[in-house]
Amino acid sequence: MLITNRNVFLSPCVKLNKRNKTIRNMSNSDYSDQTFEDVNTMLVKYFTFRSVQYTMGQVYLLDTSLMKLEFNWLCDFANENKPSSGDAFIEALYDEGKTELANRIMTNRDGLMRQWLYETNATGGLDIGVEMTKHNMEVSRKQLDKSFNATSPEPSRSLDEV
Repeated sequence: MLITNRNVFLSPCVKLNKRNKTIRNMSNSDYSDQTFEDVNTMLVKYFTFRSVQYTMGQVYLLDTSLMKLEFNWLCDFANENKPSSGDAFIEALYDEGKTELANRIMTNRDGLMRQWLYETNATGGLDIGVEMTKHNMEVSRKQLDKSFNATSPEPSRSLDEV
């Protein structure tokens, strides 16, 4: 048993992190020293990418020009600049003088992120954990199949073949 500074007894698989939140650890590894700033950065980049897709749909619907000039410009710009670069993409829009598009993408990015957080919090993050477990099990199953097929002897010949 572990004793914390709050005189609470915890099993070795349950620890408090820096923010006094409980971490259930089934692998007996200590993750309390880990930070997730890289995950935050990746989420910003991902939601920027998703926001550009969403915004393109909006621009297409709202662009009344015969040749869909604004939509085509945004498509070309997205092909030349990586929407998955996150803030760099939005800054490039500002540099091109496309303030309205940049603001729209940031607004949509914020809304998509909030929707994702709402859905994640509604399940307490369990859906993400379940998906991770499914992926881990599938990778393990494939690896087991590979190792079984690699080590299995050639099928024995039937009596008819002898």
